[in-house]
Amino acid sequence: MPPKLTISLLRSEGVRGAWVHCMNMRCRNYAYITWERMRVRGTEEVRELEIRGRLKCSVCGSREVRIRPYWTQPPG
Repeated sequence: MPPKLTISLLRSEGVRGAWVHCMNMRCRNYAYITWERMRVRGTEEVRELEIRGRLKCSVCGSREVRIRPYWTQPPG
């Protein structure tokens, strides 16, 4: 059984944040958000599903979002 995908594991691999996609069919907004902006502590092991309930789309307000870790450096 593979290990659960936690923020601590992702951080240890150098992942600094994630793309968060709104799943509302009328909106489909997406944004890059760092773990710090999500207010995740450095040693906190939070599964992807536990974070999802804390996030919402900044355009339409939907809490139906999907998180995709960004494995390389963010743009800019």
